[in-house]
Amino acid sequence: MIRSSKPGNLPDSNRLAGLEAAQELGATMVRINVDSELVARQLLGEYKVRAKHFVPFVQRARQLLRDIGKYEIQHIPRENNTRADALANRALDEQQAARLPRTS
Repeated sequence: MIRSSKPGNLPDSNRLAGLEAAQELGATMVRINVDSELVARQLLGEYKVRAKHFVPFVQRARQLLRDIGKYEIQHIPRENNTRADALANRALDEQQAARLPRTS
């Protein structure tokens, strides 16, 4: 299961890593939960992707989903999935902390 949080953030390789790992492991079905209805509908092809920086992400994700075969994309509002939101926030905090220069 792949969860996405923080709507509006730029897509990055971390969000595709789960799909890529699933494909490499030979998964034949994946379920993706996202807290952005817009992203869910863009991945499903129901909405056009207008943000140019997001086009390559959606194209790669769609290709991976086609390669896997069966998939389910579900919009889960953030307020209904506080655990995923907390985990995403922790991961973002750790990622940001890793980028900060260390002082001695």
